[in-house]
Amino acid sequence: MDIGEILILTLVVVIVLLGTVSAIGMGVGGATTAPVRDRLGPWLESLPGKVSASRRAGRGPRLGVAPPAPRTTPAADAGAASATDSPDGAVSPVTPATAPTPPLAAVAVSPSPLDAAEWDRRWAGLRAEVGEGLRAASAAAEERAARADARLGETTGRVERALADLGRETERRATALAAAVAEVGRETRARGAAVETGMAEVGRETAARSGALEAGLAAAEARQSATLDRLRADLPGLLGAAEARATADRRAARALDALAELYARLARLEAAVAAVTNPILLPGELYAPPVELLPEALAWESWKDVGERAFAFADHFNAHRLSLPEPLGSEVATFIADLRGVLTRSIYPNLRPHPAAAELHTLRAALDRLAQDLPTIRGRLERAFRAPAGG
Repeated sequence: MDIGEILILTLVVVIVLLGTVSAIGMGVGGATTAPVRDRLGPWLESLPGKVSASRRAGRGPRLGVAPPAPRTTPAADAGAASATDSPDGAVSPVTPATAPTPPLAAVAVSPSPLDAAEWDRRWAGLRAEVGEGLRAASAAAEERAARADARLGETTGRVERALADLGRETERRATALAAAVAEVGRETRARGAAVETGMAEVGRETAARSGALEAGLAAAEARQSATLDRLRADLPGLLGAAEARATADRRAARALDALAELYARLARLEAAVAAVTNPILLPGELYAPPVELLPEALAWESWKDVGERAFAFADHFNAHRLSLPEPLGSEVATFIADLRGVLTRSIYPNLRPHPAAAELHTLRAALDRLAQDLPTIRGRLERAFRAPAGG
């Protein structure tokens, strides 16, 4: 079979396949295959004449064995070599008689015209096969279209039945909804009437309660007016009593402050006396004179702190005596006078490194007096300070 026949057969098969695929894809019977036949028919009918003319003109190449290569003589080979490679380096053209021989495996195409009758016969058979294929494709497409129509009709029937069922269900639900709306309307009207009745009852009860409330407000205003009148009458006395209580509270606060400060200064005085005469005692212990006085206790410089503490105690008492209750103020004044006498008449004059027996006796008697008076006055200050809290 030559190349022309192969190309034609391939083209026809491709066209048939394209038509079949188009018909199957569309699924509408002869609506697609008929235009395909109408387009292909005239071309297929004119194709044999074109091929025959081409065959008669000798342009029909065939596939076959390559023709034998032309024989050459050694002289011709030598001449070809000399003609190709000249001494002066110029390249001379190669003539057809001296062209190189192609490889043995090469395939040559030689003209071999096909008989026109044989071509027409093959072409008629090809047309018959193509027509049969087109008819089969058309029949298959029509069958598919028929099945599609049947399925479409079945689907349409199901849709129509579903729509009918939906219409009936919609009508049933609309009827039920209308009945429910009517029932809601009746219940709403009934409840509205009940609400109106209740509102009327509430109005009557509100009016009654308003009257009672007005009467109660009038009575409360009368009682309030009477109470205000009594308060206005009692206000001066209440203010006086409040002012008296405030004054008493301020005085009590000042008295407490004065007592606390006097007690603290007296405690420092007692600690200073103990530090000079009996340093073994700790602050807070009751003062007691030692058995024997240390040499430091007989030095004038050691009693300087005692004198300063005694002056601070007397100075604070003098500034705050009005804040102290009686007879505590008089008792503290007496203690200060006795303290001054003990220090100036019995202790300071007898301070020397080696006092005589009489001087030492006087000094011990003065210390015994301080050991007796200091705890007494501290107790009086403490009881006076705690008396308001205890009361």
